Amino acid sequence: KQAHDEILKLKKAVENSGEAVFITDLNGIITYVNPEFTNLYGYTSDEIIGKVTPRILKSGVMNEENYKYFWNELLNNHAVNGELINKSRDGRFLNIEGSANSILNDQNEIIGFLAIQRNITERKLADELLEESKEKYRGLSEASFESIFISENGICIEQNHTAEKVFGYTNEEAIGRPGTEWIVPEDREMVIGNILSGYDEPYEAVALRKNGTTFPCMLFAKMMHYKGRTVRVTSLSDITDRKRMEASINRQLTFSNALNDIAGVIISTDDSNAIIEKTNSILGETLAVDRCLIYDVDFSRNQLAASSEWLNAEYPDIKSTKGVYPIDMFSSGLNEMRRTGHYYISHSDDVNPLLIPDNSDKVLHGEMEIKSGLWYPFSFSADGYYLLVLNETRQKREFIKEEVDFLNSASKQVGLALEKINLLEERKVASEKVKASEQRFRNVLQDVKNIAVQGYSVDGTTQYWNKASELLYGFTAQEAIGRSLLDLIIPSEMHDHVNGAIQWMIETGQAIPSSELSLQRKDGSRVSVYSHHTLVQIPGQGAELFCIDIDLTERKLAEEKILELNRDLELRVHQRTAELEAAIKELETFSYSVSHDLKAPLRHISGLINILLEDKSKIMTSEGLGYLDIISASASDMGKLIDGILNFSRLNAIELQKKRICSSEMVQEAIKFFDSDIQNRIITFKVTQLPDIFGDEELLRQVWINLISNAIKYTMKKQEAIIEIGSVSGDGEETFFVKDNGAGFNMKHADKLFGVFKRLHLTRDFEGVGIGLANVNRIVTRHGGHCRAEGEVDTGAVFYFTLPKQVTRTTN
Repeated sequence: KQAHDEILKLKKAVENSGEAVFITDLNGIITYVNPEFTNLYGYTSDEIIGKVTPRILKSGVMNEENYKYFWNELLNNHAVNGELINKSRDGRFLNIEGSANSILNDQNEIIGFLAIQRNITERKLADELLEESKEKYRGLSEASFESIFISENGICIEQNHTAEKVFGYTNEEAIGRPGTEWIVPEDREMVIGNILSGYDEPYEAVALRKNGTTFPCMLFAKMMHYKGRTVRVTSLSDITDRKRMEASINRQLTFSNALNDIAGVIISTDDSNAIIEKTNSILGETLAVDRCLIYDVDFSRNQLAASSEWLNAEYPDIKSTKGVYPIDMFSSGLNEMRRTGHYYISHSDDVNPLLIPDNSDKVLHGEMEIKSGLWYPFSFSADGYYLLVLNETRQKREFIKEEVDFLNSASKQVGLALEKINLLEERKVASEKVKASEQRFRNVLQDVKNIAVQGYSVDGTTQYWNKASELLYGFTAQEAIGRSLLDLIIPSEMHDHVNGAIQWMIETGQAIPSSELSLQRKDGSRVSVYSHHTLVQIPGQGAELFCIDIDLTERKLAEEKILELNRDLELRVHQRTAELEAAIKELETFSYSVSHDLKAPLRHISGLINILLEDKSKIMTSEGLGYLDIISASASDMGKLIDGILNFSRLNAIELQKKRICSSEMVQEAIKFFDSDIQNRIITFKVTQLPDIFGDEELLRQVWINLISNAIKYTMKKQEAIIEIGSVSGDGEETFFVKDNGAGFNMKHADKLFGVFKRLHLTRDFEGVGIGLANVNRIVTRHGGHCRAEGEVDTGAVFYFTLPKQVTRTTN
């Protein structure tokens, strides 16, 4: 009874409370809810009273375990406070801030529990959104590509990282500065006015960096609350690229309109001078230069003449440079443009090197007062080209790529138009010339006596018949013209072949290959002709076919005579060949006999002298013994001469046995050949790596042996001999050399070195018969090479010989 009374008092106290209140008994069963509670959760009091709290509220946080914990706390008379999430009848989750306390009677006994709850869902959501907004702001601010400033009363209190990078002020430098310091002075009044008026739409200004450079920007500012303060947040974005793009788009539109204007001029007239004049004006106005000219560069006349000149009317003091100039005056640049087809640019403070060789820079940048100039060649021909010239006389100007591309498009338009006009004029002149030439051609053919010419249409009807045709075939021109060529001179068995050939010429436009035919005359006889058929397109008349026939009667007779002469010539050649072979055989026999007959008495002389020398002390005086020594040496030399003559004469008869040869190995073998002869001498051989060669191994080995022997012999008087062997690769040939530091020779006698028995040194000084170098020269010559030598007396000599890298044929 007492507990019941206490609870009734509480009910009355919370009936009109603004917070949700419910009371439970000791078992957690709801015994009371106030109206705010039913409003909060959507249940009626009848639906909720008598229910256990966790089951009715279906808490998203208050699970059984949590419920037991809180219940134990209450049973122990502990107050419970905190936040939890409950579920309303319609399924919404509500953020609840609540507290629960035990209800005590006068004896401090727990008789129930009182819970007070407040819906904080909207507050939680607002807090979360605020925190999220702050995080987003901080993230966006720092990650933004735009510069963001926060200012209070016009003074910067914060900037983002982008602003620091773009403007160059550190955070310490930026904070405390007036916001207008980031704007150029001339735009600050506008910015301040927008701030004072609360203007909150984006607008353009020019930004100022710490280093003094500027760039166009877009400003956007809003007032907001930030960290408990009313501030102005300003976003500043660099619009340089956008401005550049806008300018580029505007230029492209301007250039497109100009190209359309030029196209309109080209369509409206066939006058090349009018096209050049109007194009020059359009280009000058579009590019807004001071001076624009188009020159006709004519190398055949050695001159460039200004076809048109446009001067900017805004600057009436600009001087005219229109005139005719010799090409030599600007030859360097004009010839380079002719060679490459490229334009060039030059400035008075940065002269193009092309202008310097002929001093044309002094004319252009001096006399003509050109601060910046662009020279653009177009419409090239055999004699020259047109040259577009753009001049700035007041200030330096950089010509950008878009402008050059525009000039390229314009020049192509105009160039094609001029070429078309020239082609039409040339075609007109050519047509008149063709007609005159055709008439001259027919007049000439009419009087040609040895060449029969017939003209006929595609259906075979004869249209032309010259006098030579009358003489060859017997038909007069009056009889032939108008009749079919097949009926006149083509035998019946050839009709199908000729018809097919005519059709082939018409379809392909090609001539029928010349051939020998047997055609018929008016009297039915046959005549051999060399016939050629061709198709000619005659302007204004269509196609006409021509047959050109040459009478082969005399040639046939001449051929028979030639055949007869050839048979006679072959017989004579056969006879002379037999005679020549016999003479060669006889010469070989004679050479053998001479060598045998000469060497036999030499052997006898040498033998007898040796007998005398064996007993010389008994029968000879010292003077006689000296004579015998001389005779013996002479006999030996004569024997060597005979052997040399035989070897030299045999070289031409030896057939070359060609194969690939390792030159380095062959040289080493040749040096080794002289080991026994030079063992008591100091000789240094310097041999480089030599290329392989194609030739006769035995003969080329003889070349190396002769040249190395020569070097060894002529260095015998040197205390230390140095012999160098090497090669030099050339265009299609290899050059080998043997160099020594020996006796050398006088170069005025160099032409005698490779002759038979030609010696530049006395035999008593250096032995030899004078045949070795002659043999070298003959072997090298047969391999398709040549020899030469260089020398200096007492200094040494170098002997060279060349061999083809690949011998394809030899010379005998």
